[in-house]
Amino acid sequence: MSASAAEILRNCPLSSDGQLYRLLRLPAQLGPAAASILAGHGNSFGTVICDEYETTLLLPEEVYAGSASQLPGAECSPIPYRLITFNLPLPPDLVGFLAQICAVLAQAGIPLLAYGAFSRDHIFVPAQQFDSAMAALQSLQAQS
Repeated sequence: MSASAAEILRNCPLSSDGQLYRLLRLPAQLGPAAASILAGHGNSFGTVICDEYETTLLLPEEVYAGSASQLPGAECSPIPYRLITFNLPLPPDLVGFLAQICAVLAQAGIPLLAYGAFSRDHIFVPAQQFDSAMAALQSLQAQS
């Protein structure tokens, strides 16, 4: 039987890489260009999501600054984001983990972007609210 979301949250280290990130909206046909930019940027977090309406790219601000000319028609988020990683392998049958995180940040008035990798979850919060988000999450951990 898997551990509960509260048990995992209580023991899950929170980490961040200290970088600023930008969220971009691109025309749908620029998915390959976005993937190419991410492929060459190293080990920082980055993701591309393609659907029939648009391509979404999340990448470090410095990577965006160096590749903006390769992304014609890109719409860049007006604010930078910071990464928070829940740095523990999470079981695929875990229920309610992200719901608790969303609830505590919603209560604090902090928006988030959620991304799930194979074994870890990541969220992005507005950079100016990063410290408040970390404090809210650490408080949630203490209460779990």
